[in-house]
Amino acid sequence: MTALAMILAVAMQQPDSSVVTLDSSVVLEAACDTAPRILSGPRLYYPLELLRNGKQGTVVVQFVLDTMGHAERNSIHVIATPHMGLNLSAKEYVQRAQFSPGIFHGRKVRTLVQFPVVYRIASRR
Repeated sequence: MTALAMILAVAMQQPDSSVVTLDSSVVLEAACDTAPRILSGPRLYYPLELLRNGKQGTVVVQFVLDTMGHAERNSIHVIATPHMGLNLSAKEYVQRAQFSPGIFHGRKVRTLVQFPVVYRIASRR
């Protein structure tokens, strides 16, 4: 189990009334008064080979969102994926997206976020 997974496992055991943080400067998304949300993002790149082969699904990307609404580059990690070939595209999407920051006790805070990037092939009629 990674250190981050161990911290999250311990954090999830905390009583609801406590403030859950990873360290003194990162707040879990669930603890925010106002959770971050996506404001805008780049066009999602769908790897051509996977598109041709009908591979689709949701990649879950975890990252620390800074107080300006940007993902901190070194914190971006894929935690669930239907196909490894989608991971780089999902991470790049998150890196270039703009989010509203998490709000905790009336101020913007660095927030640990889990964000789904959905790859879906539209049916042609």
